[in-house]
Amino acid sequence: MSGSSLKSTAKLFVDTNVWKCLTYSKATLGYAAKAKAYADFVGSCVAARVDLFSSILSYSELASIIERTECDIYNAAHGERILIKKFREGIVARQEVVEELAVAWGQVEALSTLLPITLDSAMLEGAKRNFSNYPLDGYDVFFVEQMKAAGISAIVTDDLDYIYVPGLHVYTCNNDSIGRAKLYKRLA
Repeated sequence: MSGSSLKSTAKLFVDTNVWKCLTYSKATLGYAAKAKAYADFVGSCVAARVDLFSSILSYSELASIIERTECDIYNAAHGERILIKKFREGIVARQEVVEELAVAWGQVEALSTLLPITLDSAMLEGAKRNFSNYPLDGYDVFFVEQMKAAGISAIVTDDLDYIYVPGLHVYTCNNDSIGRAKLYKRLA
């Protein structure tokens, strides 16, 4: 994975799981090497003037990730097993989630351009096709449609799922994705 191999005219979509690694330090506990690899890659893309893009939908996905992580941290620290809905009611805990998300999202906005999205029946039909044809989750099916609409054919992600999408160039340091891509002859 090398951002320096990308041209300054390249367009690269950055998946939420990479933003998580780059912007939310608590999510990378135990994954420092992976977080560094993505930080180095994105940094080299920025230095090479590669256009980085993200989705407004990443905000909600990142919010869910941060909230779940903060709830898990709270439960571990307090020896409890409160559910996420109850966790949200805690004023101090909720404020911590809000602050972590504000910092993380500020970095996403500083490093990338948000792709426009129109959530209409055409977008939904494309997302439904993606969901049927590829092992993508509910956010990723919309990201693929956004990339198509913007003429973007490359993504940096830690998800294995994207390797199955034809015509999509995947930049990853996920060894499972790399192994699977080799198996299915999708490695460039």
